[in-house]
Amino acid sequence: MNDLRNVFKQVWEGDIKNNYSNQKINMERGLQAEMYRSLKNQIEKENSSYDIWLEPTLYFDNDCLIQRSRPDLLISTNFEIQCIVEIKYNPSGGIFFHDDIEKLRIFSEQAGNNQIHLIPNPNTGYWIKEKKFTISENVLCVFAVIAQQHQKHCIKIDGKI
Repeated sequence: MNDLRNVFKQVWEGDIKNNYSNQKINMERGLQAEMYRSLKNQIEKENSSYDIWLEPTLYFDNDCLIQRSRPDLLISTNFEIQCIVEIKYNPSGGIFFHDDIEKLRIFSEQAGNNQIHLIPNPNTGYWIKEKKFTISENVLCVFAVIAQQHQKHCIKIDGKI
């Protein structure tokens, strides 16, 4: 499969841009749903073994700064978390991003952590303790934003918001 970074770029510059421009994305949940659908379609085209999780609850079973977290999207393969996504949507203004960036920073620092519960037992709702995930050493952290470029709450990275 193509590098996940390239997949995100294709999805963002393709489906997301087109659907936003055509007024088909009008809230953060819609952006999240469209990103999930587009990523899933792209990944399935390439017959990949990646799984995409929508707002999964991760429970850290160690001394992580956060014990429980819920990113907007997550991509994994073979019990290894490959990508963590946070999404913000406020096209008429700026966004407050510090908490999301901090969450992504903590996730990236947990690379190699193999004490993450992600799968609940469908019969009980309790974590399946035997199935622990790890965060890849090469985890991709994505912060996807639709907001006004010139708002004081937005930041630029490599010249892009």
